[in-house]
Amino acid sequence: MKQKLIRWVAASLCLFILLIILPVRQVSSAEAPQIDLNQTASLKLCEISCTTSQPIAGVELTLYRVAEYKTCNADSLALLKEYSACGIDINDLSTSEKQISAAGKAMVYIMTHKLSGITAVSDKNGVAEFDNLPLGLYLVKVCSHKARVKVASDMFFIYLPMYEKEGGWRYNIVAQPKSVFSTEGGEIVTTTRTARKIWDDEGNSQRRPPSVQVGLYRDGILVDVAVLNEVNNWSYSWSGLSDNFKWSVKELAVPKGYTASVKEGDTITTITNTYKPPTDQPRGILPLTGDSEKLIFICSAAAAVCVIFFAAEVVIRRRKKKSVI
Repeated sequence: MKQKLIRWVAASLCLFILLIILPVRQVSSAEAPQIDLNQTASLKLCEISCTTSQPIAGVELTLYRVAEYKTCNADSLALLKEYSACGIDINDLSTSEKQISAAGKAMVYIMTHKLSGITAVSDKNGVAEFDNLPLGLYLVKVCSHKARVKVASDMFFIYLPMYEKEGGWRYNIVAQPKSVFSTEGGEIVTTTRTARKIWDDEGNSQRRPPSVQVGLYRDGILVDVAVLNEVNNWSYSWSGLSDNFKWSVKELAVPKGYTASVKEGDTITTITNTYKPPTDQPRGILPLTGDSEKLIFICSAAAAVCVIFFAAEVVIRRRKKKSVI
């Protein structure tokens, strides 16, 4: 009876462990047919002024392919190797908020690692064309182009191909980004934003990193990244920004050993990094290193072995005494 109970408990425990470690997997729609991986896609992006409804020529757009289809199934998207550490979940882009957040993370990663994309410029009809595109998930970034035109646009993702219930998979896509365009005719007043770095680390300047990265945010959405270093005197300015939005600057990662404080001005954001010396280790207590941890493990294992041998010796001697009696 005891053996059956032990076996039942062990089986239940194994099932519980399996339920914990098995991943939860998103299932694609059964209605979606398989994707033809032998095809390529095309994309036409139409840039139209929101104020005049006229096409805007000369707008620069860049596509970054961040994921590919591993099989013909729609749920087989996987990040490309160069994007594997970007920190976004491509299977959870169900809301605009999640897409905006993921796009911002991806763009920081792209700029940090200097990844390249495919660029096209809109023609006189406001159309930028991309042909012979490998299938997958793309991040689209709309950039300003000429001095006379100011552009403010959200980055966004687009799937190639796109699925429609009635038409199936569409490999040739025409889309219009939700952008805001203005010429210098007075449609939008522009402003500037400057990021300035101050170091508060007297006597410890050698601990500064060679550079830091700051992000430019429009209404809380990351739209650009700049590098501050000694070459640019730890300062960078953005110009031609639409005054219809709220612009802010944030340091993307505080250097190790420093704390950060931010002072916002009308057009200048000052970020002060203060060096924080490490706290001293208590006397008489040695910090654990990799070697000391290994030594502790070996000693513990040796002690356990000794205890086992000692217990075995005691049992053997008791049995010998009983046999003699």
